[in-house]
Amino acid sequence: MDLEQSVAVGVRGDSDFVGKSASDGRQMWQRNLRLGEATASDAGPGLTLADGTTGETLLIDAATGATRLDSGDMPLSDCHYDGWNTAICAGTDGSGHAVVGALDVRTPHVLWRLPDVAARRDAPAITSAWHGVVYAQADQAMTLDARTGSDLRTSIGPIAPVLVNDSYGLVFDTSTRAVDVYRAT
Repeated sequence: MDLEQSVAVGVRGDSDFVGKSASDGRQMWQRNLRLGEATASDAGPGLTLADGTTGETLLIDAATGATRLDSGDMPLSDCHYDGWNTAICAGTDGSGHAVVGALDVRTPHVLWRLPDVAARRDAPAITSAWHGVVYAQADQAMTLDARTGSDLRTSIGPIAPVLVNDSYGLVFDTSTRAVDVYRAT
């Protein structure tokens, strides 16, 4: 499900994607994207991540249902919107290896992608994003620039935050099953 300002996007039992008016429930659009058993989730303002069992992932315009990006060989299963203009999406490629890509939510143009074999950079696990910063976990917690993918800080502690805003970062420690709250600096 994806709830935008004026439309709610979901998948019916027959796997058709449907956009309905958030104000009165009127159907605005319907599409069979032929994705098999499919799900819809929020990928950023005005964008819905349409993911299915066929291995294809699309970013669709929530208001019209039009395809804005076909991820092609970069299947995506999870997106984190940074609150400004970038969505960082992660998934796995055909061989099961982790992939991460950043998209400009206005265009949506792919800004960068990991892994980058030439630069000898692997794809970290993305935990959250906020205002131009991507929080990720590799051997340790790290931050990346949302627009370029370059490393900002390669050691921010043992565990990357799972939720960040202007004031706080929340870290879930699986070993203690506790949530720690840190003030933003």
